[in-house]
Amino acid sequence: MPIPPRVSAVALRTADLARATAFYVGLGWELSPASTGAMSLFKTAGSLLLVCTDDLLAQLGGPEVAAALAGEPTGETILSIHVASDEEVDAALQAAVGAGGVMVKEAAATPGGSYGFFADPDGHVWEVIHHPLYRLGTDGRPEVP
Repeated sequence: MPIPPRVSAVALRTADLARATAFYVGLGWELSPASTGAMSLFKTAGSLLLVCTDDLLAQLGGPEVAAALAGEPTGETILSIHVASDEEVDAALQAAVGAGGVMVKEAAATPGGSYGFFADPDGHVWEVIHHPLYRLGTDGRPEVP
């Protein structure tokens, strides 16, 4: 199966990154040192939680992703599936299209990996990513610093 049945990261869109980060830190959640000025990353018992603004998502996905998110409330999420290789990114995107999804952004290179975006038939945007910072553990979950 080209798309593994897992959600490895959930990106919560926010208009105020500092406020959102303070909220999750206030809950006692551990802020990962992999966080940047453009995103806050939290380890959870399952998936990773990424809190970011639409600016970061548009930077990663370009005008295609920006257009897919335009007019959508920031309460919407972006779900990510981490895979082990660039080839798996391409295969997953093609499988999504073959199953009736829409290609939002074809696979693009990132330092050491690649990513792309598709939308399901209801318009929910998914990211498929291979990134060296997020290694997959033996249980298929991404491991971050």
